[in-house]
Amino acid sequence: MPQQVHRLVEHISEGFKKKRKTVAVFFDVAKAFDRVWHAGLIHKLYTLELPDRLVLIIHNYLNNRNFTFRHENTYSTKRILKAGVPQGSTLSPLLYSAYVNDIPRPSNGVQLALFADDTALYLRGNNYRDTTPRLQRAIDELTRWL
Repeated sequence: MPQQVHRLVEHISEGFKKKRKTVAVFFDVAKAFDRVWHAGLIHKLYTLELPDRLVLIIHNYLNNRNFTFRHENTYSTKRILKAGVPQGSTLSPLLYSAYVNDIPRPSNGVQLALFADDTALYLRGNNYRDTTPRLQRAIDELTRWL
């Protein structure tokens, strides 16, 4: 992830040095870690050709997590979680990255950077009339995927 941030900073710095218009849009996917569908993640881990044993360990790590909620002094029945990776776990950003690994890469020179659950689209050009429509197309593609 740090290399993504470095690449973005370099892109912006180079644009300033060359006096080119640099534009970026940053997305914060709301509750991103909570939206990771377990079955979909496991499928994607197999697609990424992770060893079966490792996928099984991750499956067991996520499987059978449950929750209850309380309203005043009344507790609900246990509910199984079918989505979400544990908040605060060092493994969660990696699992989220694997989950969004198939995010469409933008075209027309627009760059994509992922930082844990944050996403950036950016590019530079000679003028805003050129860069703005290209960036908007990439935003539209990304929001359809999200």
